[in-house]
Amino acid sequence: RDSLWTKGETSGATQELLRVELDCDRDALRFIVRQQGSGFCHTGTPGCWPAPFTLSTLSEVITQRSQEAPEGSGTAKLMGDSALLASKLREETEELIEALQADDDGSSSSDDAGSGQVIHEAADLLYFTLVAAASRGVGVGGLRRELAQRSLRVRRRPMEAKPEEGADR
Repeated sequence: RDSLWTKGETSGATQELLRVELDCDRDALRFIVRQQGSGFCHTGTPGCWPAPFTLSTLSEVITQRSQEAPEGSGTAKLMGDSALLASKLREETEELIEALQADDDGSSSSDDAGSGQVIHEAADLLYFTLVAAASRGVGVGGLRRELAQRSLRVRRRPMEAKPEEGADR
């Protein structure tokens, strides 16, 4: 263009400025806007920076896969087979426990390898836990609210293991 223009004048993609905020050092500004229309970046996305990966992102993908059930989707398969999902939860729980024990007893070859295995197994278990919650209509927002409520309670629990079934009490 050989002239100044108003953003959204031809596309209809506009942004209404709601407020401007200063950071604590008073050396950066944050503009809070309401977007109208679609695609503010030339790629058609709401912004020009990639969205950070969050548990909410993962939860949205899980929900999308359960609703659309694309062919070959492991998530959709898990959502439709509660026995398979329960089996995967048990398997990943055991694998996380094994990784923790290997890390504790020093049988992992290095600290990085041990913590890497713990990260891998914990991530697997977290994924299957989110799939299980989603299969019952619970998203990461519901889990976040529950944890937030629990954090407000002032009480101490002894954190003792439950007695195994059939064990003498």
